Amino acid sequence: MKTIMLSLTLAAAVAAPGFAQAKTVTVAAIPASMDEMTSLRDKIATTPEGGAVSFITAMIVYGSNHKLGLQALTLTLDAGQLSAGTVYKGFKPKRAWYEKLSQIDKFPFLGKIYVEGTSAEEGYVLPEAPYTITVTEVRLLPKDTAKAFVASTGGNLPRPVSLARNSKGIWKVTEASSLFVGPSALPPEEKQPDDL
Repeated sequence: MKTIMLSLTLAAAVAAPGFAQAKTVTVAAIPASMDEMTSLRDKIATTPEGGAVSFITAMIVYGSNHKLGLQALTLTLDAGQLSAGTVYKGFKPKRAWYEKLSQIDKFPFLGKIYVEGTSAEEGYVLPEAPYTITVTEVRLLPKDTAKAFVASTGGNLPRPVSLARNSKGIWKVTEASSLFVGPSALPPEEKQPDDL
């Protein structure tokens, strides 16, 4: 019986070569310029996991600096998600992305819920660098596309993000609606002087 179970496990592993095990991606520092963001992207986005983490890093930047964050998001989006504009090198995200970004306007910490060591109780404040983000699963799909599932400290199941590899071998985001869903656990509200 053990031989049969082992054979079934091996058969399942062979039958699903597009699945990868959980991986962590480490970001040494949150970029403070587009040069730093481009360098980070070029270093880690050579895998679907790295492409997802590049995008999440851009979300974190957007939470504290809209202008730089929008440029960073433009850098991490697939060409099919961009239109002509003045955000970064003649491009900007398509209109639908601005609707998603309104979630970060409501929850500036939203990108940080994907960083290990953050919590609702602490207001999703980033821990000391380096920062670690876990991708629990990657499904490699046809035509140089993939779906990655990113772990959240916000009390939710891992969230999917779809990516495509460009001609330079960089993985960029094609769809990420789930990453913009608010956390199930919100930080405690700060007390106002009138509440005392």
